[in-house]
Amino acid sequence: MKRLLFLFFLLSIAVCIGAQANDLEEASASPELITSVDKTSEESKTIEPEPTLYDRFVAGILKSRSVKVEKQKGERYRKPYWFECGKRVLEDEREERAGEWATAVLDAVDSAKEEFGVKINPWGVLATVHKEGGFDMCALDKDSRIFGWHVGAVKKYKMSYSKKEIRKIIVKIQKVSKRWRFDAGPLQVRRSAKKTLQNLDDILSLNPGVHKGVHEMANRAIQFPKARQRPWKLWPTTDPSSEKSRKYDKHIRGIARFLGARIDEI
Repeated sequence: MKRLLFLFFLLSIAVCIGAQANDLEEASASPELITSVDKTSEESKTIEPEPTLYDRFVAGILKSRSVKVEKQKGERYRKPYWFECGKRVLEDEREERAGEWATAVLDAVDSAKEEFGVKINPWGVLATVHKEGGFDMCALDKDSRIFGWHVGAVKKYKMSYSKKEIRKIIVKIQKVSKRWRFDAGPLQVRRSAKKTLQNLDDILSLNPGVHKGVHEMANRAIQFPKARQRPWKLWPTTDPSSEKSRKYDKHIRGIARFLGARIDEI
């Protein structure tokens, strides 16, 4: 009888110990489960990094170098349309070329700040490049292109010419008028024919072409302090308070927004 009671006692103790072990095992497993859920939750909440200014510039340039085309059933899409120096920028070259333009603009803005102490809004510069040169380093103003066509310097009127064709146009211009001034290069800075011929390769280039244009913008900002915050206002006139300057500034800000600038960035 005593032996039977003793065995029952031992069996009771074993059951209690087993129950406690199960409780401990469940308790130790719970934190792991919670931790796993928390990690999954944290991963699901991971926020993608904001695109860099360079990436946004590239996207804006690619968008700008296209035109809206209407398809059947009223659907619309953007068709790539980009010419530089008289040649089409090919589809597989567009992104790389847009990156080169974005780099040139950002570098030129940094260079102007270092050399002139003038911090120019990069979106304003990008929008000015869009408006003036259309991301064509060989850009030439409309009047000069029409003139070159009429006097036979080029066979037909086009939006974009090669450097060789532009040189022919300038030579013809010089023969007609020594005072003729025109816009050339990425930011269409107004120049005289004689000086343009001497530095044509530099002017009609990405670098130093963009740098020359941005440096000219910084230089004008110093000469006319009223336009220091928005020196592109001085592109159409030297009076930043004029109606022409105000309209131009409004237009540039609209282009910057189209290219991707937030309202607080321009």
